[in-house]
Amino acid sequence: MANSKTPPTKPVAVRHRVRTFFSSIFGFFALGLIIMSILVVWLDRTLTDTQTYVKTVAPLVTKPGVQNFVVTKASSTLLDNHDAPIRDIASQLLTPEQIAGKTDEQLKAEVTPLVQESLRSVVSSPTFANLWKTNNESIHSQLMTQLQSGSQTLNLDFHPLITGLIDQLGTTKLSFVKDKLDIPADAGKVKLEGRQLENVRRVYDYFKKAMLAILVCAALSVGLCVLISVHHLKTIRRIALLTGIFCGVLAALLGATSLIRTGSSEVDNAFARTLVDGITHDLRLSLIVIAVLGIGGAVASKLYSVITSSRSSTAKRA
Repeated sequence: MANSKTPPTKPVAVRHRVRTFFSSIFGFFALGLIIMSILVVWLDRTLTDTQTYVKTVAPLVTKPGVQNFVVTKASSTLLDNHDAPIRDIASQLLTPEQIAGKTDEQLKAEVTPLVQESLRSVVSSPTFANLWKTNNESIHSQLMTQLQSGSQTLNLDFHPLITGLIDQLGTTKLSFVKDKLDIPADAGKVKLEGRQLENVRRVYDYFKKAMLAILVCAALSVGLCVLISVHHLKTIRRIALLTGIFCGVLAALLGATSLIRTGSSEVDNAFARTLVDGITHDLRLSLIVIAVLGIGGAVASKLYSVITSSRSSTAKRA
């Protein structure tokens, strides 16, 4: 007798076009807002937290790219200073035979390496590195305190850094220049008030509000994307995977500092590369960690789903 039972048919997959469409829209916004959230949180920590700021900028003064830039610019400024004419400097650093019959330009070329050698010994010293760190910490702390207090004036004092650098010249061959340089009492002191201060405070306030708004919108977009989607776990997996990929690409782009060109001298290019590399170091590490977690989590979740599904099918057949 023929078997009258009809073979089971597979359920017809129902396509939720509307839900898929809106889930994709929210997913697109969620991905962009997640990347923006990472960037604004990093900016907030780096620019507004004094300890994080100092931790970021303090080591830069020990980098060759920064030291070469400072030495080059400082030597150029010193040799063009009217308080210490080039012939006065040459008379202290060169012998009469080396000076005789040479123009100011020729003398400048002769003394430049000697001046840069003395400046390099100052800039690379632990004393200057400590002075750089201390002054940056003091300035940033003053800045944030005054921005948050609603003060009518904003005062930044770089004077200790300038005087400290000049004082250290006394330990080098350029000690004679120290007495000739007249440093005004207000040198390095910056005061903002009126419209300038309002612009600074407005940017600071907008940034804080924008950061909060971006974080909230990112969370809402992710939640709506997952909630509206048909397959919640698959949607979470896709968001994690794409976030990891974008973070990895962004980390790679930030790490490609060799591509940076300022269009001027190699000293300026090296300075720019060192700044970007040093300032974005923590951001790159964070992006790499997020990329590994996002991609690794998505792959692990997919493998787990496949294994679970395979075991379930095997159990049903048995």
